[in-house]
Amino acid sequence: MNRRALKFLSTKELGLLLGVTRQTIRNWFLNGQIKAYRIGQNIKIPRAEAVRILEQFEQPIPEWFDSEDPRDSGPLEPIT
Repeated sequence: MNRRALKFLSTKELGLLLGVTRQTIRNWFLNGQIKAYRIGQNIKIPRAEAVRILEQFEQPIPEWFDSEDPRDSGPLEPIT
């Protein structure tokens, strides 16, 4: 499954974009600073909320956020 076509991000994915840990994202959710959904033990952040957070922290919005085409793929995490 292509993660870029999904409408939600995980705490890890948003954390990578912001340069913070997934626990920080989780804490923001628990404190009501991020609107997200709890699915079992997972927290999923809607793409629109991720854009709001990135803009709030003056971070660039990844180009793939606008892509709904599953053929537009690539790694989410940096390749080292």
